[in-house]
Order: sequence, then C-alpha cells, then structure tokens
Amino acid sequence: MLHANSYTELWSKTVSPKTAWMPNTACFTFTWLCCAMYTIIIRDMLRSLLLAIGMAEAWTSKESVCAMMVLLLLPLCLLRSLSSLAYTSFFGMLGCLYTTGFAIYRHVKGDYAKGGRFFQLLALERRPKFGDEINISKLLVLISYFHGCYQVHFDAPKFFHSLSPSTLRRFNVLTYSSFTIAGLVGAGLMIAGFLTFGEHSESLLLNNYHSNDQLATWARLATLVSILCSYPLFFGGFASGIIELTADILRSSDRQTVKDVLAFVMVAVNVSLAFVLERLGIIASLRCGARGTDQAS
Repeated sequence: MLHANSYTELWSKTVSPKTAWMPNTACFTFTWLCCAMYTIIIRDMLRSLLLAIGMAEAWTSKESVCAMMVLLLLPLCLLRSLSSLAYTSFFGMLGCLYTTGFAIYRHVKGDYAKGGRFFQLLALERRPKFGDEINISKLLVLISYFHGCYQVHFDAPKFFHSLSPSTLRRFNVLTYSSFTIAGLVGAGLMIAGFLTFGEHSESLLLNNYHSNDQLATWARLATLVSILCSYPLFFGGFASGIIELTADILRSSDRQTVKDVLAFVMVAVNVSLAFVLERLGIIASLRCGARGTDQAS
C-alpha cells in the first residue's frame, strides 16, 4: 500500500510528479460532463411533468424550466454536507427500479405497439420502428455509452474510506454487488426500451412515452428524484478535482469559498447548455469519449 490520499499523490508515486495533474483533470472534466448531462435530463423531466399536470404554456417554456432548474440545483451544490441526502438517495434507487419495471411492463403489455393503447397518440417520429439492418455508426455510439456506464472512479477513495472497517475485501464486495445490480437494472431498461420503440428510441428513453401515460409520469418523477440526489455527488467530484489541482496556491480556509464559486459557475454554464442543446446524446458521447481518453493515457 502506498498510503496515498489523492489521485495526484498516487500518480506522483507510481508514474511521475510531472504528469500528476492528468488524473484530476480527467476527473473534473468527466464529472462536469456528467452534471451537464444530468441538467439536460432534469430539463426534460421537469417539462414533461409540468405538461402532464396541465400547467400553462408559460410555465412549460424553456425559460421557465431553466429558471426552476437554477432554484433546484444551486442549493444542492451549495450543501455543506451530503449526509442529508442519505435517505433521499435510497428513494432515488427505488426510482431507478420503478422506471425499469415500468418500461418492462409497457413492453410486455404492448401499449406502444401498433394497435396498442398509446400508439395512435404518438407523433410519427416517436412511433416504434424496427428494421433488419445494423447501423454501424449507432452501434459505435452504443459501445461508447457502455464504456461510460461504470465510470465512478473519482469517488472510489471516498467510498473506500467511508467503510468501517475500510478493508479491500469489503470494498470489493461493495463494488461487485453494486455494479452487478446497476448493470442488471440498466440492461433491463435499455432492452425493454429498444424492444418497445426500436430505431426511434430516444437518448433519454422516457421522452418516448406519451404525456398521457400516467405510469410514465411517475417514472419521470422517480427519475428526477434519482438525478437530483446524484447531482451533488458529481459536483463534489468536479469541485474536488479543481481544488486539488490548485492546492498549492489555495489556503485551506479558501477551499469552501472556491467550491461555492464553482457551484454558481457550474450551474450557470450547465443550465445555459440545457437552454441551447436539444438532445442528450451529444453530451453523453462527449462524456464517454473524455473518460476513454483519460484511460488511454
């Protein structure tokens, strides 16, 4: 054991002090892209929920939704401790399970298949479409997405030290069990979604389901809660990466101030991106590509 307390220290001891900036740069780039991706998901979920409950057009406009996101995300990023999210994170996990179960249920019932309950309500570009050809470009994007599924390396030291006792054996049990469950849940959602909508499956699958589908409304709410609970974790990884890179010029008393400033900057930048970008896939591809570049280096 090298008894390193950070990726910078570990890299300095095992590779070279001259390139010790690389892992933290990769971590804060990746976590920023994750937060940007989550911001777009929150935008879509908020708008769909507002439409589902019959809110006026003024409340469902892009400007109104982005203003709501600032009010939601900024307090989460300014939290001094994440202990208050312990119970809400549990509900976020239940939300993921519900969303996967919902997608499987709708596929088995055939509610979105031709002749199904919601088929005629869908716009033509959202109706299920299946072909017999393999689209190589989309296959490569899918493989890129797979690469980003288990990228939580930036928080691995935090998870390890939070265990009591913090042994490698306990950490392995935590990692293998959680990754297995996450993989099964994610695969179930992906397979059920594709078997339901085929080539017209959106990057954010819940966008495919009609606003009149009440079970989909609950799935959107569950996804929104899950994403909101995860957002501060990724922001923490982003802020920690930048603070560690600038540790030589920062006094310990300045770190919280820098983190607060970063919270304002990140929320402003990501909400602006959510205002401009329409589709989630662009950010998701950049996220996976950024992490792949990091691992290649």
